[in-house]
Amino acid sequence: MVPPSLQAQDGCGVEDPDSFGQFAPTPTSTPYVPDLAWSTGTKTLICIRVSFSDQALGGSPNADYDDLAETASYYRDYSRGRTDLVPTVTNTYVLQGSTAYYQGLLNANAENFRNVIHQDAVAAANVNMNNYDRIMVHFPHLVWSYGGFADIKWKRIWMNGGFDWRLAAHEIGHTYGCLHANRWQVTDGNPVSPPKPVGTGTPDPGGYADQFDVMGRNWDKGPENDFNEDYKRQLGWITASQVKTVSVTGTYKIYAFDNPASTPNGTTTWLGLKIYKDATYDYWVGYRRNLTTNYTLSNGAYVTKVEKAFVRSLLIDWVQPSPAGTPEYWDAAIPKNSTLVDGAISIKPVGNGVDSGGEWLKVRVVVP
Repeated sequence: MVPPSLQAQDGCGVEDPDSFGQFAPTPTSTPYVPDLAWSTGTKTLICIRVSFSDQALGGSPNADYDDLAETASYYRDYSRGRTDLVPTVTNTYVLQGSTAYYQGLLNANAENFRNVIHQDAVAAANVNMNNYDRIMVHFPHLVWSYGGFADIKWKRIWMNGGFDWRLAAHEIGHTYGCLHANRWQVTDGNPVSPPKPVGTGTPDPGGYADQFDVMGRNWDKGPENDFNEDYKRQLGWITASQVKTVSVTGTYKIYAFDNPASTPNGTTTWLGLKIYKDATYDYWVGYRRNLTTNYTLSNGAYVTKVEKAFVRSLLIDWVQPSPAGTPEYWDAAIPKNSTLVDGAISIKPVGNGVDSGGEWLKVRVVVP
């Protein structure tokens, strides 16, 4: 079977975290189509460990397995039990190629390098690709801008030297179909202005820069960083009845979508709000409560702008730039009793609390 998205691969630049914005993903060539058979249920994953002929891979199979077991637990919890990972980690196989050989392949053509090292690892381990839903190759460190790389909505994953459950969770998220969780980055302080231009003149939506999301800059965060509610909906981890499509002005009650125990009724309470913006974008409004040290996020609205065709999420950042001493994304949430206005649309969190359904936020939404 030919992978449907070999030209829709995405990497994660952890070697130079200050420059992660330059790695904003290129959208896939066709609009994203949900495939619940691909994104729900139990998925088998094999991690093939390989050394080069002149460079041994660090760590151990047991250490890799422990990280993947933690990743599996994360996926079980935040998918609300709708997917699971069953990892297998191989012994370490020694490939015939040297470090210089694989570095040369990478320098000449990164896509060819990924194909070759994947094929070499599969051959060394004598693995039948059809027996696994996800295939990860863990190889010794090469000079590359990415600590990990993965196919989007396909099964291949590459881990460049280091190994950590958070990086694994991010890369596996690509194989489920998720692009990066980015930020709508502006220059004039208005969070809904056109996005910041970069040197090429193209919009820069702030690559990786939703740092509350596992599909953002997740490698220095903990399990509190969950997939956003739009990605969860596309993956089938939140059902249609748990999202309210707002077509009438009113006040709506949502529960924390990053708490697997939240129980909306789908009639008067939900896990997220979806608001039509225009033919290109929708707004999504959610409530994140896992990052308890972030007062604004814990008491305000987490708002993203979602590019519909490719299901790309862009965090709306309420304060740009942030005051000195405050991380640029930390004050992104819309504070309680503040109003985000975009034309005829306004979004205002007006209260929060706890009841039998979980931690909730009430949001006043005005639509045309």
